Amino acid sequence: MIATVADVSGVDASSVKLIARYLREAGHIGQQSSGAGAAKMAVSDAAALLIGMNAASLAKDAVNAADEIGRLPLEYLTTLDKAHQRYADLHVHLADSANFFDALSYLLDFHGSDNDVSTVLEFRRPAVQISLALWVEGSDDLNDRIAAAVYKPKTYNKDIIKDRILNVRITEKTLRAVANTLAN
Repeated sequence: MIATVADVSGVDASSVKLIARYLREAGHIGQQSSGAGAAKMAVSDAAALLIGMNAASLAKDAVNAADEIGRLPLEYLTTLDKAHQRYADLHVHLADSANFFDALSYLLDFHGSDNDVSTVLEFRRPAVQISLALWVEGSDDLNDRIAAAVYKPKTYNKDIIKDRILNVRITEKTLRAVANTLAN
């Protein structure tokens, strides 16, 4: 999994491994998924790794990012239009997810199957927010969106928000690569 995430993201494998170690020590990644001959990561382990890696600017901050970002509630989800009823299950799972961690875990499972859905996940800090957009792959029509969602806290403490902005995007390419590694 470390090699897959490093390869698809362009981040050095040693950095991804360090983030995974911090997350494992904090209990976000199972102990069985490390070392030589280790068991494969579970979907929840992979979701924690993706959150920690993409929502933190430093490896040492990955645990706090996984805690904070993973718990973000769904703030907004577009309604599913009639043209996209074949994606009703996807829409229901996003609407019913308790938090962003659950939604990302579902998206990893979803992208493990053969589908025609393009995805963009955008991690923003310090004013913490996750934006999710899903649309029919290959469509040139921006209105051919299946769903858009926002995960963010109910309130912000404006006194602690700094000026440096972290904005990281991942797509279905990352989700599919991780899902394929989970399946193998």
